[in-house]
This record gives sequence, structure tokens and C-alpha cells, in this order.
Amino acid sequence: MAAGGSTPARSVDNRSRTPDPLLVVERLTEKQLLAAARRQGCKVSPDQLKRWRRAELLPRPDQTHSVGQRGSEATYPPGTLTQLLTVCELRTRFKKLDRIRFELWWSGHYEGGTAPIRAFLAAELEPPLAELRELRDRFGDPVEAAEAAVAGPISNLRHPGLRAMRRRVKDDENLRSVMYALLLDLFGGEVPWDHDTRAGLAVLLDLFGASVISEVGALEPSLRDLAERASGFERAKTDELDSGTTLFPADANFVDTIRTLFSQRLFDLDDPGWAIRKATDEELETARTRARLVTGLSRFARLVATGHGRDYAGLSFLNVTDLQDPTIVALLTQHSLLIPSLWAEEPGTIYGSRTLDALAAQRDVLACSELFLKELPRYAFLLTPDAQSRLESMTTEEQQLTRQTVNAFLDRHPECRTAMTLTQ
Repeated sequence: MAAGGSTPARSVDNRSRTPDPLLVVERLTEKQLLAAARRQGCKVSPDQLKRWRRAELLPRPDQTHSVGQRGSEATYPPGTLTQLLTVCELRTRFKKLDRIRFELWWSGHYEGGTAPIRAFLAAELEPPLAELRELRDRFGDPVEAAEAAVAGPISNLRHPGLRAMRRRVKDDENLRSVMYALLLDLFGGEVPWDHDTRAGLAVLLDLFGASVISEVGALEPSLRDLAERASGFERAKTDELDSGTTLFPADANFVDTIRTLFSQRLFDLDDPGWAIRKATDEELETARTRARLVTGLSRFARLVATGHGRDYAGLSFLNVTDLQDPTIVALLTQHSLLIPSLWAEEPGTIYGSRTLDALAAQRDVLACSELFLKELPRYAFLLTPDAQSRLESMTTEEQQLTRQTVNAFLDRHPECRTAMTLTQ
């Protein structure tokens, strides 16, 4: 009792006795389900619940019999409340039910039929390829179609991925050349990938000497070289990651990889979603899992950019592309469905154990770097290229405190001593 009063002392255990809705495992009637959802801020009417159920966003109730009671009642299976709260949250961001259904499927919370999922994914692939299909059919000739596709100002490009490619190849016309070559290949034309104005360099040197050649300036690279540079392959094969390996093997090249994707119909102008429609439910689920792993690489790309710079290892495309965008997800899903056949095309492409090993080697680096940023956000600069200069600008006391802090982190997480290279 408090001195001078009669108010009873408060218990030291002030925890709420309301059960966590995510831990509720019993079956619920519709009335109980709606009431529980309302307590969590999700206000749903019986009619709205019925619409969501018909759209397969929620499971259907079953007739169950309770021990000691006469008759039966309709109850929803365990986990329905969590599902309903998820749908409520998605409803605040997306108005169309097919988009909400897609988001549930993508996150692994969808248990309905796959027909509407397949239709949604295939529809997402249609718009990006429809314009190219129209150009191909209008001109008939691959060269004319490709020229029409890249006509116009390159500088007005809005897609961040294309802007990243433009940055790598330095000017508009180099990017136009790469885009033209890729579309010509897609349309079925013959691309002079290796036509290189440097082929006669030895003859020119003999005739005119090095001084004359240097005055002329750098000779134009081949289309293959430009494509390697624009795609990021060039740096992906040369920039060493923190594990000491490169992302792609030295013998992989962009042209062979993209032509393999063309031949395997990743970009099928006449039937964009063919692989998604053809896949079994099991294959589609496996593809979803694989595609989600790819989207997880965006976190890895951000960490690499933090430590080494924006275009290091050719990963900047992952930094500027929204890998959760439905169209990108649809493309990644179709790509994942083609993995078994792509694996047979390993020579000259990125599809092989060497690339998988390189990615696997980054797993510990990624985990430890994220842990470091979470626990020591003030010391994030230690993961950046200018870490050494930042340290040198500190006072002796600041440097000592930094070393003590980092060593304490490594003592807490000894597995990170070999996974991370920290400037101290």
C-alpha cells in the first residue's frame, strides 16, 4: 500500500492477457472471426468476407461438431484470422482482388487454385512484349523492326535499369547500338556481335605507327564488348567480392547467355506466359521459391554498393529495379521455370555450379553485414570504400573507441571474423 493512501500497489506483471491473434490455433465461427479481426483494427462485413472467400483469398469454413453440443456449425480452420488480417493490410495498398491474390501467392500465404495466379502472371508479361510484337509484325523485316524500336531520343529513358546501362556505356549511341543488337537478335535477325573496327589494328600500326593511331583516338568496341559492359557482365567477371571470388566465371558472356534465354523462349512475343500456363502446380511453387531467392539478391547488391561503389560487380541493376513489381516477378517466375533446360546450356553462360558457388559464398558476408548495420549503424562507414580515410581523420581516442566497438561485435559474433573484412 502506498504511504498515506489506500490505493493498492500495481502488479509488476502488466502484460496484456489478450492472446496474440497470430497464436490463436482454434477454429472460429464467422462471428468470432469478424470480432477478432475487428479488435485488431480490421473491420470487415459479412458480405465482404464472402467476396474474399469466393476470390479464394480466404479458406472456406467447414461444418464441424463440438463435443457436448447438438448439431454442427460452420467454423474456419486455424490460421484464418492471420490470413484475414493479411488481406486487410493488403487491401489498404491494393484495390483489385487479383492483385491481392497475387501478393498472397508471392508471399506464400495463398492456398487457393492456381488458375487465377497463372492468368495474372501471364497478363503481366503481355504489355512489355505487345509493342515489340506489333513492330515485328508491321515491318516483317527484323532490321527495320529493330531500327524502329530504338528510334527516338535515348536520353528520355525512364526505366532505371536502362539508365544504368546508359551510364556504363558512356553515351546514348552506344546504348542505342546495344538495344538495336538485342532486338535484332530477338526478332530473328543476324547480329554482327563480333564485327570489330579494332580487327585491323595491327595492320594500321604497321602502316602508320602508334602515334598516328593515338591521335585518331580509341577505336569503336564490338557490339559484344558494348553488351558485356552495358549488362554489367564485364565487371561481374572481374570485380572480386568479399569472399575472394567473382560473381560470374571468366568464360561466361552476356551474348551467349541472352541468346540462350531467347532460344528457350523466355521472351516469347507470340505467347509471353507459355511456361507459366504449362507448368504443374508443383513446378509453379518451385519457381516461386526460386524467384524469391533472386529478389533477395537486391539486399546483397545494396551491401556490395555500400562497400565498393554503385556499379561494383555489375550489380547496380538490382539496386535500381523494383524486384517486387508484378511484371518483374512474372518474368523471374518464367525464368525459374526454365532453369532445368537452361542448365543444359551451361558453357558460355552464367548457368552453372560456378555461379551458384559464388553466390553461396556471399551468404555469410550478407548475414554478417546486415547484422553489423543493425547493431552498429553509426559505424556503417566501415563497410564503405573510404573507411580508411575516415578512420585516419579521427582522433586517437575515436579510433580506439571504434576498434573496441568492432572487436566487441566480433566477439559476440565470432562467425563474422572470417566473413567480414572490416577496416580498423
